[in-house]
Amino acid sequence: MKAHTVKAYNLIFPVYMIMLLSPVLWVFMIIGNFLVDSLVLLATIAILGSINSLRIWKSSIFRIVCFGFLSDLAGSLLNAILAFTVLSDFYVGMTPYSWPGCALLALPAILTAAILIYILNSRFAFRKTGLSLTIRRKLALSLAVFTAPWVMMIPLDAWNAFFQLFGFR
Repeated sequence: MKAHTVKAYNLIFPVYMIMLLSPVLWVFMIIGNFLVDSLVLLATIAILGSINSLRIWKSSIFRIVCFGFLSDLAGSLLNAILAFTVLSDFYVGMTPYSWPGCALLALPAILTAAILIYILNSRFAFRKTGLSLTIRRKLALSLAVFTAPWVMMIPLDAWNAFFQLFGFR
């Protein structure tokens, strides 16, 4: 008798949904976001020059990581709303995010997350740093562009193949 396998397809965040199933992945995701946010922040500070990078990093990195997660969540919620309402007819009879062109449907969610990252970081994450508004906006723009959830553009079939390499099915 042939074994029956079930595949769960996701409309929102392929990586984030897998994280809900495995708490160990939460640790890796938080560490990864922390490292990427730190790298982008420190690199942008270095490019801008003459700013005390360690002081700014210490006073803002926790809020930057938290705002990044909140922004990604807001973007994924928008993606789910669009998938189940406006674009629901588009998904009939196909596997969502299974072909590269379908990944373009994630653009509104990515842009929403990037805009929220910019607004939240420029208004709140750098508030207590004593930086000028211009510098705060440049740092926030850099974080918005480089830490937006671009992985949402990757088709689900590519994620399935990636996780099958590591024994996830």
